[in-house]
Amino acid sequence: MRRRADPRGQVAWAIAGLVGFVAAFCYPLFARLGNTGSVWDWPEFLIRYWAAFHELRNFHQLPLWNPYACGGMPLLAHPNSQVLSPLFALALIFGPFNGLDLQVAADLAIAWSGGYVLARCLGMGTIGSLTCASIFPASSWFYLHIGVGHLNFLPSAYIPWVAAAVVIGSRGRSLKPWMLGGLLLAIMFGEGGVYQPTQAMILVTLLALWFAVARRSLRPAAGVLLMALFALGLAAIKLLPSIELMHLHPRPPQDLQSSTVGALLTGLFARDQFYDRPRIEAWGFWEVGAYLSPAAALLAVLGLSAAPRRAAPWAVAAALFFVLALGGARPWLPWALLHHLPVFSWERMPERFLILFILAAGVIAGLGADFLSGLRKPFGAILAAMLLLAALADAWTVSQPNMHAPVAAQVAALAPAGRFAQRYDDPWNQVTLARSNLGALHCNEDLDFHEVSEKHTVLAANRAGYRGEYYLLGRGAIALHRWTPNALSYDVATPGANVVVINQNYDANWRLERGGGKVISHNGLLAVRVAAGAHHLRLVYRSRRLRLGGAISLLTWLLGAGLWIYERRRRGA
Repeated sequence: MRRRADPRGQVAWAIAGLVGFVAAFCYPLFARLGNTGSVWDWPEFLIRYWAAFHELRNFHQLPLWNPYACGGMPLLAHPNSQVLSPLFALALIFGPFNGLDLQVAADLAIAWSGGYVLARCLGMGTIGSLTCASIFPASSWFYLHIGVGHLNFLPSAYIPWVAAAVVIGSRGRSLKPWMLGGLLLAIMFGEGGVYQPTQAMILVTLLALWFAVARRSLRPAAGVLLMALFALGLAAIKLLPSIELMHLHPRPPQDLQSSTVGALLTGLFARDQFYDRPRIEAWGFWEVGAYLSPAAALLAVLGLSAAPRRAAPWAVAAALFFVLALGGARPWLPWALLHHLPVFSWERMPERFLILFILAAGVIAGLGADFLSGLRKPFGAILAAMLLLAALADAWTVSQPNMHAPVAAQVAALAPAGRFAQRYDDPWNQVTLARSNLGALHCNEDLDFHEVSEKHTVLAANRAGYRGEYYLLGRGAIALHRWTPNALSYDVATPGANVVVINQNYDANWRLERGGGKVISHNGLLAVRVAAGAHHLRLVYRSRRLRLGGAISLLTWLLGAGLWIYERRRRGA
């Protein structure tokens, strides 16, 4: 039996590996901290991030409504909003641009440390653990998505931790690992991940079923069910409003996507993977790229041959995710079948399953490095370390250049507008306009809000027919009392029944908190029907789904705390 290393030495190696890895792959962010992406899809995701920061910091409001994009749209309820994450504290402390750069590095550190913990849970030694920790976050998928501004892929960093929770939970009777796994899944969704929690659930379900069969116990299967329930309960504060939003504003329909084996192999092994390189079939490297170094592939082959029983569940997972990444070219393929289910039916781009393929391949490579390091000491360990360094150096040359894209420039700022107004401009200027207290009607957005804005229901101040950000349909006078993103106040005097029209998209969650009248939709615009007389109107954005979801999340937290305390007392008894 292999002698266990000194725990302090393991911690030292882990810290050194983590710091070295993040420094090597993220130094462009640290060198130009505060610069932020302004190309490709960066404005689409950055506008939500900036608006949430702005509303919390400057208005001291929960970021529920975003008036700065597409004529107004829900913010926290948006599936890709990043507010409900501990890492959003970085934006509140250091500002949105510095905070986001630091969050990218933090998520990379989370991915690396999660892989290391997963390897230790699987019984790997130092070099095997370092290998398992490094292969997944060194792959080009992370840097390509960040290069084009897909901030919703940052939560993929938590997947190794969720897998580690399954491994730990399957070995004992404690509920804590399963509850922690559910918390991590909820954080992934709160940080803007839609693909990631669903893909992670496929992985953890497969692992749990494997362990259940191998150990002839139903506990792993019951544990993964508990994990899913805790994830749903903890995420309910965002999940319920998001479901409502997706129902009212679905993504435009997409054809069932597919790729060829050749395209996936190109994404795995081609070395020239910069985010703006020519397309691979339908999509570019930013969707298909997930580089696996030949040295890492060699270690994975060694892991499969030297430790087939330990590698088996990960090999099955890798095969499944590769087949899922092929998409729905045939109706009997897994992705075509899975795409009929709720949530999965909203997703496209099956090539993104290659991210999970790389995680599984990294675990198998760690097993290979672990086996090699135990042969003919110290020569086997030296060879394993050299292969790991070769894999990292190779991955660095492929992946790291994409990290210059997020910090290539700073988002410009115009002179601040005295009052908020909508403007029609280049969609890549959304954040620039928002920083100047202007809304961007010409927007880049996954949901159908860009189609709503193109109907010109909400009018821009620089377009013909503009009547202001608020006005009366009939005779009378109206004055703005106070404007904030989530609350609007007006003083109205009208000789007869009238309608106050506000130049933002209508949403049923706007309520009339003060003043007589009724909130209505006027040709898709937010409006209030009022009677004759003088009125002080105060409209607030309040979501019933948010309150219900918040109550469910709170009860789930209390249940989790109760079970945690019960387990501690039971073990102490």
